Amino acid sequence: MAVKSAGNIIKGDYLLFKDAPCQVTKTEFMNPGKGSAINRVRLKNVTTGATSDFTFKTSETVETLNVEKKQMTFLYRDGVDVFFMEPSR
Repeated sequence: MAVKSAGNIIKGDYLLFKDAPCQVTKTEFMNPGKGSAINRVRLKNVTTGATSDFTFKTSETVETLNVEKKQMTFLYRDGVDVFFMEPSR
């Protein structure tokens, strides 16, 4: 896990937010004439699918997650377990 300035968050980033992995689906950077700059972020919880909005001050830091994406083929479900196959192997 790496640390990133909240002002550098972009759409598609994966963050650890409130101890849950989340994907950034929307960002809106605002620099009002008075006060510090903020970054409004919409986060989608990867585990539950729930979305939430949060406002970060650009001086804050956030924990980013390293995510590896792979093309997989669904095979079958056995109770609570789900089995996939990597097509290239």
